[in-house]
Amino acid sequence: MTFAAFERMRAIGPRSLQIGLGLSVFIILVTLIALVWTPFDPLLQNPDARLLPPNGQHLFGTDALGRDVLSLVMAGAANSVAVAGSAVIFGLAIGVPLGLWAAARSGWRDDVVMRGGDLVFAFPSLLTAVMLAAATGPSAFNAALALGVFNIPVFMRVVRGASRGLWSRDFVTAARAAGQSTRNISIQHILPHVLGLVVVQAAVQFAVGVAAEAGLSYLGLGAQPPAPSWGRMLAESQTLIGTAPWLAIFPGLAIFATVLALSLTGDGLRDRLDPRLKR
Repeated sequence: MTFAAFERMRAIGPRSLQIGLGLSVFIILVTLIALVWTPFDPLLQNPDARLLPPNGQHLFGTDALGRDVLSLVMAGAANSVAVAGSAVIFGLAIGVPLGLWAAARSGWRDDVVMRGGDLVFAFPSLLTAVMLAAATGPSAFNAALALGVFNIPVFMRVVRGASRGLWSRDFVTAARAAGQSTRNISIQHILPHVLGLVVVQAAVQFAVGVAAEAGLSYLGLGAQPPAPSWGRMLAESQTLIGTAPWLAIFPGLAIFATVLALSLTGDGLRDRLDPRLKR
C-alpha cells in the first residue's frame, strides 16, 4: 500500500469506522431496495414450496408457508430500521433540548429534569411496550414509542454531562457579555461542542434499537402479521430449528450484521471525534 493510499484511509477514520460505515451503507441500500423490489412477494404463500432449503431459486430457502426467506429478510429490514430510527429521532428531539436546558439552568430545575430521567429508567423499554400493548394493542408504532421514551434520558444525560463544563468557558462568558440570551448561547455555542457526542450516542442507540425491536417482535409486541419482522421470523422458526435451521440463521445474521455495523460505526466515530483518543 502506498503512502498516499494509507493517508486516504486515515482521513476516513479508524478501521472500525471504515468497516462499520461499509456495512451500514450496504444495509441501508438493501433496505431501500426492499421498499420497491424483492425477489418474490414476501407475503405470497406457496404450499407447494414449503420448507425448501436454500437453492438457486430461493437463495435463503422458504418457510413453513412457502414464502421466500430472502424476501422476508429484505422486507423485515425496512421495519427494523424504521422502528429503531424513529426511536432515535424521538429521543433526540426531546432529550437534547432537555439536556441543554438542564445544564444551562442548574439548581432545582436541573434536579427535577434528572430525577425525571431516573423515573423513565425505572420503566425499561420492554415494560413500557408491554403497558402500551395492554392499553392500545401491540404494533410497530408502540414499539417505536417505547424505545423512543427510553432514549430520552439517554440523550439528556449525555448532553447535560458534556454541557455543564462548557458554561464556565471564556467563549460563553464573552457571549454573555455581548448580551446573548441563555437560549441562544445553548444553541449557537454549546450545542456545536457536544454534537459529536450526540452523533456517536445516536449510532449506539440505533444499534440498541434494532436489537430491542427484534426482541419486542419476538415477544409479539412489535410489528404485527402480515408485516415482515426479523424478531417474529425468529419466533416462528424456533419449533422448526431442527428441520429447517435456515429459518433462524438468516434473520439472526441480519440482526447481527446490523447491530455490528452500527456499533462499529459508533465506536469509530468516537475514536474519530474525541481528540483524547487520537494517537
